[in-house]
Amino acid sequence: MGVAYNVISAGAVQQYPFAVQTLRFHDITPPHSSGPSSNPSPLELRTVLDGLPGYTTDYSVSPGNWQVSVEATAGLPLLRRETLISVVDYSGHEATPHLLYFEGDPRLNILIVERLSRLCGPLFVFPDTGARPLLVTPGIDPTDAVRAWESK
Repeated sequence: MGVAYNVISAGAVQQYPFAVQTLRFHDITPPHSSGPSSNPSPLELRTVLDGLPGYTTDYSVSPGNWQVSVEATAGLPLLRRETLISVVDYSGHEATPHLLYFEGDPRLNILIVERLSRLCGPLFVFPDTGARPLLVTPGIDPTDAVRAWESK
């Protein structure tokens, strides 16, 4: 099994004890939001993925389960050409914000989270390895962003 990357809105991290503990461990203070900030909804994720050229998607949605497999057909140079995105505790309502986690190439994950940040505001990505969380904001370069994890 690979690394899981948990995605939480910068405005919602205080609701999740593991996120608060991880940020404190790494001496990170969540930024003050200058605008709306929320966890992404599956509908917002679908909007981002459906508008992402060079990638194919395969959705698996059922009561209590929402996943999508994303495969690169062009775009960023990747170590792994796919990622699996899972919605945590899916409520059955695609418009409701949820926690997400990714398994797959970190560059592809950050590319998708960067697009989500355009809709949801700043988002933290927490690797389950204990590595430093990454704050993803609109315009961040995925290749530059993951260098923080690669240099450790």
